Amino acid sequence: EAGPLAAGVQPSRLFFLLKAVATWLSFWSGIPGGIFAPSIAIGTGFGAFMHDVLIQPAMRGTLIMDTGPHRPVIAAIAACAYFAGVTQAPITSFAVCSGMFTVRGHYFIAMICASFLATATARLVSPRALYSALADHQLAPLPPESLQFGL
Repeated sequence: EAGPLAAGVQPSRLFFLLKAVATWLSFWSGIPGGIFAPSIAIGTGFGAFMHDVLIQPAMRGTLIMDTGPHRPVIAAIAACAYFAGVTQAPITSFAVCSGMFTVRGHYFIAMICASFLATATARLVSPRALYSALADHQLAPLPPESLQFGL
């Protein structure tokens, strides 16, 4: 899902919003949809949107010839940050995204910083990490009598 966006394909500017709504509706209805692909697709779409709406217009009319990071790089960094915010696992997010996108050089530092910043921001909203919350939801506690060992 995120590959064409990171490669520079021009989807609708509202892709990230529509994907977020579709993911929420899927989750709300109980249809399994995963966490990795929707999170990375929403983050990539949001990064492409931010590039098109904020970064590129801000660079027009300046004396700077190179407009800085190109759309695929911004999209990859945003995907890493969004995924880290959702999972609250910054190192996992960086590892997954750095293997998925072909970002090189000093953009790795931006990816790492973005993933830690997104995790810190997400913890302000919800102190519990996603995987521990899902584990608590999936696993029912054992009754006390099952914890006794017969010797």
